Amino acid sequence: MPSTGSPQASQQRRAWPARLAALRVIHPFPTLMNVAAALLFAAVAAGGPPEPWLAVRLAAVMFLTQAAIGALNDVCDRRADALSKPWKPIPAGAVSPRAALALAAGAAAGAVTLGATLGAVAWLYGLLGLAAGAAYDLGLKRTVLSGLPYLVALPLVPLWAWEASGQAPPTLWWVVPLGLLLGLSLHLANVLPDLEEDAAAGIRHAAHLLGPAWTARLAWAAFLLAAALGGGVLAALDRPLLLYGAAAALSLLLLVAGTLLFRRPRGLDPRLGFGAWAAAALLLSVSWLAALT
Repeated sequence: MPSTGSPQASQQRRAWPARLAALRVIHPFPTLMNVAAALLFAAVAAGGPPEPWLAVRLAAVMFLTQAAIGALNDVCDRRADALSKPWKPIPAGAVSPRAALALAAGAAAGAVTLGATLGAVAWLYGLLGLAAGAAYDLGLKRTVLSGLPYLVALPLVPLWAWEASGQAPPTLWWVVPLGLLLGLSLHLANVLPDLEEDAAAGIRHAAHLLGPAWTARLAWAAFLLAAALGGGVLAALDRPLLLYGAAAALSLLLLVAGTLLFRRPRGLDPRLGFGAWAAAALLLSVSWLAALT
């Protein structure tokens, strides 16, 4: 066995950063955040922990779907990333475009195949979510319609989890307008840190027309409207509001933290702001669904 100071051991230690850099091609944070959301929605639908085999399939399908979308995104953006984000896996040489495209195709095929075991309606929802992400990567990202895939995909996640767990109640369809607003808010929060870099790479979408200040204001307005709509629906349906109100208040604190992170404090990545925004949207959504059902 080689000693820790041997050339082979040193080479292995140097290989780890490259492997970790390559993993970024699947966009680990949003991928795992979506997996967590799917499992939380399934737990709410089941009124407790979902059946283990169902949980494994939900997690695997969501992971594969998001990995496919993330890898395809990096393939489509590789030239722009070489100019504005050279640290990303493809421009940095950690992953080749061909390997990333093969990964995207394989993950998409796996998601579609395994998703068929969740039932016809859930499979269709999953297919629509995958198509929305692919459409974003393949061209919509660079247009004023860049937010459309977010608006379509976000309400699909709880509907998909519910259909996979059992038939969704009629009241669950209120998740559509709520999800549209949260999807708009998340999209604007996602592009906000990259407006300058995207413009330099020739990518222009609706947020560039608004400018950073109005993009942030609209993101806040959409989130606040979603929170108010959620509370109004619960009140109209005579559902408990205490837990939802507490979660909404906490989500607003997360939005404040995210807004501060967007201002690029020294030593912190402004993309952490989107992480806080995504956590706020997940908290609001799960608490609302728990109160609704």
